[in-house]
Amino acid sequence: MTAMLGSIFIYIYSTIGFIFLYDTFYNDDIHAGLLNSKGDSICMSMMHCFLSELNYGLRGGGGIGDFLPTQTAVPENRQGFYFRAIYDLSFFLLIITILLNIIFGIIIDTFAQLRDDKCQTDNDMRDYCFICNLEKQTFDRETEDGFVAHRTHDHNEWQYVNFIIHIKSIDPCDLNGTESYILELFEKEEIKWFPMARSRRLEQLYA
Repeated sequence: MTAMLGSIFIYIYSTIGFIFLYDTFYNDDIHAGLLNSKGDSICMSMMHCFLSELNYGLRGGGGIGDFLPTQTAVPENRQGFYFRAIYDLSFFLLIITILLNIIFGIIIDTFAQLRDDKCQTDNDMRDYCFICNLEKQTFDRETEDGFVAHRTHDHNEWQYVNFIIHIKSIDPCDLNGTESYILELFEKEEIKWFPMARSRRLEQLYA
């Protein structure tokens, strides 16, 4: 959404530039492009002007003002000078300083959130039982065998996988009451039959 807002602002600036600053959108130093020859205007149409604003404006450290020719205040053209000053300065403040920093901040925050989520997932896989969602310290403190023995023998997730494969592969007529009930819940994607039905990680797995 922020990028879309930035595109809208740039489009507004390109409209203003196309109407009022058409003759300033050129540069003798650029080479021939797809739409213009060397030294020609780079604002031949609204789309051409928008792409030029997007290209030269965002790549310039000072905004579009770094690309447009410098103007000096002369008595007969003071209004044009002030207009260009406001145009260049507002582009720099709104687009370069505010919007780009907002976009960069969102990108950095997104990667930070992804990193935190990965760390949280790794901690859950390492320190919690996948089946009952009890913490590792609880087993190490309350039992003699500890957390590793619990995950290996009592709540080995692969035993649950083998059990699901078993009840799905045999004839439904050969299932007992418990197996039929679990198979029915599994097909409905419900986890009531797990020791900890409201396990946060299991709910996320089925979400």
